[in-house]
Amino acid sequence: MMRVSKGLAVIAAGLALSPVAAAAQNIEWINAVAVIAEDREGMELHLRADEVTDDLSRARVMRGICDHFLPSAVPLIKELTKVQDPDFVKVRITTRAWEQVLGAGGRWEATFAIENATCGDEDIASRRTMSPSALYLR
Repeated sequence: MMRVSKGLAVIAAGLALSPVAAAAQNIEWINAVAVIAEDREGMELHLRADEVTDDLSRARVMRGICDHFLPSAVPLIKELTKVQDPDFVKVRITTRAWEQVLGAGGRWEATFAIENATCGDEDIASRRTMSPSALYLR
């Protein structure tokens, strides 16, 4: 009986520590892109969500999403590109919802410093909207 309780406590602790924000928004990783500037090397994470809401404006939500995907993206970038020590990550989340794309549009972007393999200080966060005349499809 003690083993079952201990096991449930470990599972509950693991669920509490996992980034729920990514799962709650149904966010999908589309790709990662290396960014090489004159003085910095970094990467962009392109993600897609069912809907982009104002909840993403909260820094802790974006950071949680960033921390969720970063451990998989950094090794991929290092393996496939010349970027060996990325010092920033730009997270871009776009919507799947056509109402948002054709209406006001929905895209959130935030740039974080990479510190100890996690998303650290936030450099820039903004909501981007697209006008219907400037749509692009992938």
